[in-house]
Amino acid sequence: MFHPFVPDVAHRTTGEILAHPDYARIRPLYIAKINANNAADKFPGGWPAAAYRYTAVCVIVKVYAGFEPDDRSTWPTLAKVKETASAFGQSSHRQLDDVVGRLVATGHIILECPAADRRLRFLRPTEKLLAWDREQLCAYYDILQLLYPDSAYDIATRRDSVFHLAHRRCAPKIMTPIIRNFLQQNHKFLPFLQMNHGANVMRNLALAASLNPENPIRETEFVGSMMKLGVSRSHIRNIITLANESEMVVRSGGRQKLLDMTPLGFKIIDRFIGDTLSSHDLSFNLAKNWLEKNHPVKSEQHI
Repeated sequence: MFHPFVPDVAHRTTGEILAHPDYARIRPLYIAKINANNAADKFPGGWPAAAYRYTAVCVIVKVYAGFEPDDRSTWPTLAKVKETASAFGQSSHRQLDDVVGRLVATGHIILECPAADRRLRFLRPTEKLLAWDREQLCAYYDILQLLYPDSAYDIATRRDSVFHLAHRRCAPKIMTPIIRNFLQQNHKFLPFLQMNHGANVMRNLALAASLNPENPIRETEFVGSMMKLGVSRSHIRNIITLANESEMVVRSGGRQKLLDMTPLGFKIIDRFIGDTLSSHDLSFNLAKNWLEKNHPVKSEQHI
């Protein structure tokens, strides 16, 4: 956990973050921020958050941010999005078609016909989508700023649009090590990421368990509180059943209706949180370095 994702770029490691003396205090704030931005009424398209949808949204913005009009290989077409997303192995071409269609219908993307080739359609994120993506990034950088107040995360927490696109532009440079290390290390959490709001439910279970460690969670009450996510009771119970089978949660009490997070459950969720914060510190430094080289005036105003 103390090995950097990319050895030649200085960044905070997962182990360093999880060993921080304030990590346990900050964890509930992290969970609340991430869950809030992934609520069905905020997530792009107005549907439940799932790994393939989140990946699709990020890839669309990344491809757009790296668009160079004179370089046809960077053009933000659906084919380019599918090619980029395939590296993650989390979505099929049909799923990507569905995501793009939904985002066009909800005003998160517009299709543009380039003058250079009228047969093509560019996928251009609207401010509606870019604003959500900035908020998603800020959920990570607000937490990193709390853990490391002397760092220069303010350019990200200010929702700076230039930094945002620089960040997404630089992201492909770390895709290979992130996919290789991040997904392998978090394989026990991936099934929850692939379920509608699976990660949100698990984070909320961890939050409830950490806020009141002396008392088990009542399943009926917890399921009822999760209905705001926009998924059915049976779906939430399926997530809990998977967590129980994965030994992340234990049942107790009459009719096994009390829940408690196990040490393994906390370990898996903490590893995922630590990896997300570490990878975002890495991408922050990449974006900051790129800005300093390509937009020195803009960088000096903020960094």
